[in-house]
Amino acid sequence: MKYTPVDIEENLNVSKVSPLVQVCQIMAGLFIVIAALFVVCSICADFIVQYIPIEWEHKLLVKHTKSVYPKIEKKLNTLVQGLCKETSSKDCNYYKLNIIKCKQPNAYASLGGQILLTDSFLRFIESENELSFVLSHELSHIINKDPEKNLSRQILLGLLLSVFVQDAQVTEMLNLSANNVTLAYSREVEKRADLEAVETINRYYGNTAGSIDMFERIMEKDKNFELFYYFSTHPPYKSRIENIKSYIKENNYLYRTSEKKPLKFIKLK
Repeated sequence: MKYTPVDIEENLNVSKVSPLVQVCQIMAGLFIVIAALFVVCSICADFIVQYIPIEWEHKLLVKHTKSVYPKIEKKLNTLVQGLCKETSSKDCNYYKLNIIKCKQPNAYASLGGQILLTDSFLRFIESENELSFVLSHELSHIINKDPEKNLSRQILLGLLLSVFVQDAQVTEMLNLSANNVTLAYSREVEKRADLEAVETINRYYGNTAGSIDMFERIMEKDKNFELFYYFSTHPPYKSRIENIKSYIKENNYLYRTSEKKPLKFIKLK
């Protein structure tokens, strides 16, 4: 039998698929795996944090520091307790408001049942009803343990990225992508907090006056607020106003601007 040599085909071991396409396929697959694990772990974490007693958080996380505005804080905490009694929470005694000095107006819920307000924010507020809406919004976050859920997601995402990805640039890109994916969820959480705040102030005052005043005033002062929509966890102010108005109308709640109470006790130096 005569042996006939066969010519070896050139580039036999070279993939016909572009290397760039292969990299994209690998990255997409990795992102899907991480995203799936992140969702599963987040669901588990959200379930677990619901059963962490607030007293544990309070002991571990709440630091008793000297108050900057003790008299104002005392009166604001009385208001917080009054609003909290109109909610479903049984842990109102653990919720506490603190005022911090800061040039930027801000209000947010923190771990351990803490509500933090900046003194600049209090200067921006114009009525008790308006302030009560904001406090009720933050109470909603605390009652639903949103700060704890947010922290658990950040920790889980960091752990997953550290396990699956070693390259710093790839980690940063995946982290940014994951954060953008969770924005829609975060905006839904903010919408829920707005509507629950409407419920709370309606029960407390018998009307919903002041629920959209702050948003309307921000829109008047900041003409470019919509530019930050895609980079913020909060829905745009116009959308928040429309959602609140629709909710008030659907539930036949009163909206009496003439019944707004002035903030006589807030006198910041």
